Amino acid sequence: MDREEIRALFQEVRPYFKERIGLFTHKRVSSDWYFHAMGFVREEMTYVFGFNLGFFRANSDSYKYAGMSVTVRADGLGRDWRRGYIDFFAAHLSDWANRPFDRYTSEREDEGLLIERYIEVEGKSNAEIVAFMRTSIDGLVGIMPAIVENAGVFKNVVRAEMPWDETLVEIASCHL
Repeated sequence: MDREEIRALFQEVRPYFKERIGLFTHKRVSSDWYFHAMGFVREEMTYVFGFNLGFFRANSDSYKYAGMSVTVRADGLGRDWRRGYIDFFAAHLSDWANRPFDRYTSEREDEGLLIERYIEVEGKSNAEIVAFMRTSIDGLVGIMPAIVENAGVFKNVVRAEMPWDETLVEIASCHL
């Protein structure tokens, strides 16, 4: 897939993500991925986890996979809180994921948990890819009631971009 094809698919699925989950906080393009994400921070802990929608190369010359991932940072300040986020997402996304959980690393040498839900794009139509991405979004939205039920775990977790006063619990509450 080339960048124009990816851009066209994002134009189809981005409004759905925005409607179901919220505004993206950042976009990343590298040798391994092309995704839009909604990142979350907590007080001085900076990045704690993020929801990523996009295309992933996985040691290939072209984007081989499409779908979503959730990355949860394990190192840095607030390790007890971070352990709580890892435990929560691992428990609540085990049926959503379609690949074994993996180790998350970033270009900043952060470490954590990577939970993936991908399909191979080869042989798939654009409509199939968009439908898969939408069902992935819906599955992630399915854990929003559990986020509200565990509001203490998610206390003071906010979007990684303005408006800083929009908490994850408030975002999740819209899905009850």
